[in-house]
Amino acid sequence: MQENDFDLVLYKTLTALHIGKTQSSYEVDCPIIREEHTKYPLIPSSTFKGILRKENNSLNEKEIYGDKTGNSIGKMIITDGELLIFPVRSFKNRYFFITCPYILDRFLEEYKIFVKEETIKTSNSIYKEEEIEIESMKVKTIIPNKIHEITLDFIKKNLCNIDVGQAVKLNEIKIVDNATFKFFVTMCTEKRTRIRINEKGMVEDGALFTEEYVPINSVFYNFINRYGTTKKKVIDKIIQIGGNKSLGCGFLQVDIRGGEKDGRRYK
Repeated sequence: MQENDFDLVLYKTLTALHIGKTQSSYEVDCPIIREEHTKYPLIPSSTFKGILRKENNSLNEKEIYGDKTGNSIGKMIITDGELLIFPVRSFKNRYFFITCPYILDRFLEEYKIFVKEETIKTSNSIYKEEEIEIESMKVKTIIPNKIHEITLDFIKKNLCNIDVGQAVKLNEIKIVDNATFKFFVTMCTEKRTRIRINEKGMVEDGALFTEEYVPINSVFYNFINRYGTTKKKVIDKIIQIGGNKSLGCGFLQVDIRGGEKDGRRYK
């Protein structure tokens, strides 16, 4: 893997996102896909691969993306979309963005592996421990160590390019402990109750069901190598993925953050 083969890609949910799995859970009939070990919401890399294949028609499609039958492996590599920032409502402040030390550690580790560049080397932000009220609960934020502080400042800098700063102020991104973060991303996703209508316009018996959604203004990230697409548009700035597309679900705003050393930014 050569240096700067990969670009960091950020995704902000513009509408509620449902990428479901086939098995129901105790809480909802149609849950979202989650990481097994953390229970964080996840966007599978296969979802992005389908979008890329559709958007980039190429004579070398089989070489880049692989054979649709699965007989050959493409040279383009796409990682899963992992959660970076999660919005939680607040009665006093509309809502806060939250993240946690585990997320910041994982992001920095993966960034160094795939992009092979140092993040910003200094931080001018001032972080303090405070008590915030989210979801009718009083939660204490934590003071990040120097590595987390630098990493979060780097993330904030890049989030400005997908208009997260217009949704809430960037200083409203709060760091909570890992256990608290897991609680909110597990218990505070959006649940919608739906019904099924028959041809006569009547509700079918036993057709009441619930679906789980990732809320608006959640932020995910992944890494995509640029094999066969260098210096070209890789993916649209607005894409739609997941289920219930006809209901307006699954719209994401996309920003590709190319490596600094070759000047790729792809705004």
